Amino acid sequence: AGSGEIQFRNAKDFLDATFQAKPQNFPALTIGNLPGTVYGVTWNHNLTPKLITDLNIFGNHLILPGSEQSNLTEAANVIYRFAPNWSVNPGEVYAHFSQSSAAGNYSIRTLSFPQQINFDTSHFGASVQYQPTLTSGGYALGQSVRGTSRLTFGTLQLSGYAERQTQALSISSILSQIPALQLELQRLGITISNPQQLSSLLEDTAFLQTLGLSQGAILHIVPVRRQVGGNFSWTSHASRPQQLVLDYVRTTDELLQGSVRNWVQSGSYTHPIGRTNEVFFSYSWFHYPGLNRQYAPLAEVGFRHTFNSLPSFLDPIRHGTVTGIVYLDEQRKGIYGPALPPLEAVEVVLDGVNNTRTDRTGRYAFSGVARGTHTVEVHFRSDHPFWFTSPSTTSADINSVVNFGITFAASELIGFLKNDAGAGVPDVDVDVLGPEQNFKAKSDADGRFALAGLAPGDYTLSVDADSVPPGYVLDEFKPVRVELEKGVPRKAELLLRAVRSLSGEVSYYNSVQGVYVPLANGSVAIPKLALHTRTREDGTFEFTELPAGDYTILLSSGSSSMVRVITVPTGPAHLKEVFRIPVSK
Repeated sequence: AGSGEIQFRNAKDFLDATFQAKPQNFPALTIGNLPGTVYGVTWNHNLTPKLITDLNIFGNHLILPGSEQSNLTEAANVIYRFAPNWSVNPGEVYAHFSQSSAAGNYSIRTLSFPQQINFDTSHFGASVQYQPTLTSGGYALGQSVRGTSRLTFGTLQLSGYAERQTQALSISSILSQIPALQLELQRLGITISNPQQLSSLLEDTAFLQTLGLSQGAILHIVPVRRQVGGNFSWTSHASRPQQLVLDYVRTTDELLQGSVRNWVQSGSYTHPIGRTNEVFFSYSWFHYPGLNRQYAPLAEVGFRHTFNSLPSFLDPIRHGTVTGIVYLDEQRKGIYGPALPPLEAVEVVLDGVNNTRTDRTGRYAFSGVARGTHTVEVHFRSDHPFWFTSPSTTSADINSVVNFGITFAASELIGFLKNDAGAGVPDVDVDVLGPEQNFKAKSDADGRFALAGLAPGDYTLSVDADSVPPGYVLDEFKPVRVELEKGVPRKAELLLRAVRSLSGEVSYYNSVQGVYVPLANGSVAIPKLALHTRTREDGTFEFTELPAGDYTILLSSGSSSMVRVITVPTGPAHLKEVFRIPVSK
């Protein structure tokens, strides 16, 4: 037998592939550990921050008592968020199942194309899905329409859905032959309401075959199916919360002769007692006419205790130590080295009860610790800002070494290079002159730049003139002075004025000559900016030093006039416009 897994991850992709193979005579400790081959591939790719693609492939070939079955499911999915709360979710799903036994061979294929639109906020969500499906053995195209909604308020969540399907897959034909099977299906959560669930159904069916419950199970097609369902869940605010979950599903299958209606409801409640105990209650109640009666509720009440260690007669090593070092991580790597300075008198706590302090070498130790998993945390206090370079709370077994790294915050400078319209100026070198050392930084696409680990003192910020793009006035730039304190981040803003101008050519229609001719001494005004000028002999004019924004241009000559709206961009710009004053009527 053998198994393997391959993972690949970068900023945009995540790929995971698994494989497992076991011969028929391979020993297994659980009844569901079936021999055969199982494989799966998952690939997620972020094309853009708003566009994500998913590909999932799952397959198996299982060797069952008296039969063999193969199952393949492939699903491709695209998620596009076109607005803050809206997304569309088109996809494609293919499923193939085949089974061979002494009784004969059986196979079925489905191909569907789910198309979904979603709306989501923190308190409300809704989606609508349309899905056409082709099924082998079906005489028509299967279709389904499904609507879902969700309400969330704190720890309460209520959701529901309604769906109508045609040419739907069903396994109800075997229920009347094996009354106990419906109970097993409900306990295992096996249902089929769309082809995506085919994989889990058939895999669970294989498990039922090992129990001798579903020999010769055959999927068939229901002409019309309607289904509604709802879910209510509540979780309390606590480190070990109480949980309440209620579910209800009602299904109506419209057959060629009559209809079949069934429903299932279930619920569970869990209440923790202390750190290691909890009581729970669950019930299920279902009704299926094929069983000739409605089943009474099935209830379960239980008490669960979690042991932190093995009984002593199974574990000869019952006690040990937990040790480590608390150190000043000046390199901020989270890895302890002999040259790193120790931190003395730092409080270390075991399981929230036992505490000790580090010695002058930064070491701490807990002895007589019982076997099992324990929580180790550091309580560090300082008048200066600091953070942990390793987890401040972690889990450890006995005879473990757990080190904690701490570093103090250095001064940090965060700056923004903007123009007079508030837009960032990218790719500009910023010179930072300090008391001990000079630094350089480059503004990003939003005009932001940052320098960390600076010593306290006065710093002067200016720009490298050679790196400033054309269209900015450098004569008016004023360097900015910033005083940094230890461990305190400071912000600074540098301003550049962008050069923006508008030039135009104005003409009017000369009815005598029958053509447009330049307008001399015409009036041109921008009322919003209180600007006014006259056109030259060749009909040209120019406005300089314009701020960014939308402006109305008024042009007039005698009884003729015209109005135009122009947009002056936030960056440097020289706009050129052609104006033709129409014939006055």
